[in-house]
Amino acid sequence: MEILAGVAVLLLCATCLVVGVKLLLLARRTGGQPELFLGLYFMLSGAIGYPLSVIGAIPWEGARLAAIVSPAFTGLAGVFLVSFTAHVFRPQSRIAWMLAGATAAVLAVHLVGHGDARLHASTPEEIERVILQWSAIPLLANAFYWSWTAWETLRHYANLRRRLHVGLADPVVTNRMLLWGLMSFTSAGVVCIDAFLMYVVGTEWARTVLVPLFTAIAGILACLFLLLAFLPPRAYRSLIERRAARSPS
Repeated sequence: MEILAGVAVLLLCATCLVVGVKLLLLARRTGGQPELFLGLYFMLSGAIGYPLSVIGAIPWEGARLAAIVSPAFTGLAGVFLVSFTAHVFRPQSRIAWMLAGATAAVLAVHLVGHGDARLHASTPEEIERVILQWSAIPLLANAFYWSWTAWETLRHYANLRRRLHVGLADPVVTNRMLLWGLMSFTSAGVVCIDAFLMYVVGTEWARTVLVPLFTAIAGILACLFLLLAFLPPRAYRSLIERRAARSPS
């Protein structure tokens, strides 16, 4: 279990770092906000925030500081992700941008409340209680914005697929939309599963064994979807193009 979790953490952090750098470089060339928002999400969450949260869970002298600081990066990353979704799929919708603002406010509350509670927790029992009490907020926020992203992406993929059949869409772009939708759906699904195990099942075995197991499996799947979407091998792109060419119009 520990080996699987360690491999998943390293793979996810490395993938987020590579994809984040690629998107930020793309945003620098194009000036595009979607690339910027998504690149910042991957850099702040997977490359910085998530490693800090892992470091904060290790018993050592700097664990408290890492645990307090990590939600600042993951929370800001969530704001960039929900802003990406609103900008790409609902740019003219006031409700979409209100939801983005509400997400930012909720995550800010978590940052302040969790930081204060973690600062005053001294014993392992108090720390575990703080983590359990305050984890609900980021879990709900993650479930919301990943579910929203998955819905919008897969809906757009369905439209692109219909256009692909009449030669009005690029097969690689269409497949990239599918992969991003699957990655979003996987992320939303594992957040909901983790929340169920932590707060409904609630046993120590569920929290210490099942949650890391499902999170690790989902992390590995997310890495696969991300790599195929943003760093696809030439052979994979050729396969997608050949399949599209053979499909009846």
